[in-house]
Amino acid sequence: MTAPAPPTKTALLHDSLQLDRRARAMLKAMGVHWMWPSAPETPAASAPPAAPTAPAASPIVATKRSAVPPLRPIETAIEPARAALPPSVGDPTRAAVKTDGLSWDTLPDALQACQSCGLCEGRSGAVAGSGSTDAKWVFVVDHLPSTETNGASVGPSELKLFEAICKAMSLAPSQVYLTSLTKCRAAPGLAPKPSDVAQCLPYLHAQLAWLQPDMVVAMGLPVAQALLPNTRTQGRALGQLRGQIHATDLPGQVPAVVTYPLTAMLRNAQEKPKVWADMCLALAEVEARAPRG
Repeated sequence: MTAPAPPTKTALLHDSLQLDRRARAMLKAMGVHWMWPSAPETPAASAPPAAPTAPAASPIVATKRSAVPPLRPIETAIEPARAALPPSVGDPTRAAVKTDGLSWDTLPDALQACQSCGLCEGRSGAVAGSGSTDAKWVFVVDHLPSTETNGASVGPSELKLFEAICKAMSLAPSQVYLTSLTKCRAAPGLAPKPSDVAQCLPYLHAQLAWLQPDMVVAMGLPVAQALLPNTRTQGRALGQLRGQIHATDLPGQVPAVVTYPLTAMLRNAQEKPKVWADMCLALAEVEARAPRG
């Protein structure tokens, strides 16, 4: 008889902050449970404790306190320091992407015929993205998973988590568009290079120009490095880019927020509260920018 599998540990967030209904709903939808602080216990009435017995005297030996070394910053396993990618330069051996005359309806066919980067070799298809043409929130992931055939920019598990996040943020499907830096579903084992991203980026810029969103969410360090100015990302880890609204040079100068990729949240539930904080920041920024009627 096989032993029963150990129970799965669920991430717990101690509620040291004031969480409103939207915040609690977001955490619950993302699979994060919280604990309310318990009220202090009232000691029961009882007889006064007996006076403690004095311990036997012992010789006190004076010791010299050693000097405490200064604290030094350390790198964590979750957010290791990474060197910034070099400025993205396209592949000079291939034709640059031209989006003149391209439209939302003709984009899928253009992607299927694109030969502008090395990802086209052995690709199993191309995906422009998924969502509404009226979306005001654009979420961008790194690249398409090579082993999936679901026609989405992410795998089924990531898509389920993404939908839970949007629901917790009270974002309707008509408000959201999910896409990727590179549009080709590359052959297994073939990851995008900086030159591939640079070649494909005009497609994403065209999508942003058509959508004119209120916020772009960069899900992962490679996405942040591709979408933000190099002076803002050079030499900085993902944790250093989170927790702030970034100005960009993207079409319409749409602001951006940086957060963890969906795969990181699936691997480590402790990242989910951090993503929740980033999304709350982005929601507050969009609400602050909304015209007052």
